[in-house]
Amino acid sequence: MSHLHNLTFSCYAAAGITAASGICAELGIPLTHRGVATSVRFLTGHSREGDEAQLDEPIAACADPHTTLVVYMGLGTLPALTQQLTAAGLSPGTPAVAIERGTTADQRTVWAPVDHLCDDVEEANLQSPTLVIIGEVVGLAKGWRHADSTGQQQRASWSEFRENWQAEAAQQQQQHPEEANIYV
Repeated sequence: MSHLHNLTFSCYAAAGITAASGICAELGIPLTHRGVATSVRFLTGHSREGDEAQLDEPIAACADPHTTLVVYMGLGTLPALTQQLTAAGLSPGTPAVAIERGTTADQRTVWAPVDHLCDDVEEANLQSPTLVIIGEVVGLAKGWRHADSTGQQQRASWSEFRENWQAEAAQQQQQHPEEANIYV
């Protein structure tokens, strides 16, 4: 902003929320959760100079199973990221999700364990901007439970995914009318 001010442009910062907060809220992923994740770390997926080696140390420190990792702009370095995390001790089965164009009508998601995330993201042909969330809290989201129970990772658009959830909720309401408010 200071650069714009120096060029005599009037500008101001409007308060908002981060992409991570908006996307997690929409997908039902808590950033932290008692007994599951006690902290969250936000990382960039690339360095300013494009040197992936600069990311090695911060990424290795993020292999804590009680930490949610949110990676901005990490699509290009996703293979190195997942390899470094598992090499540092993160379980290959740790739930993860990659979200393209989050919180928009064009949102697409890929739910997969860390060790399958790269292949599934490539198969879905996700493009930037894509946010990556890794951690056990991802497993608490309805999208993960659906992908895990069907054996198929979710690659549909958000609108298709929402329609499936609504149909599932309607079915649950019919089967258990006493719990109708739970499935809204």
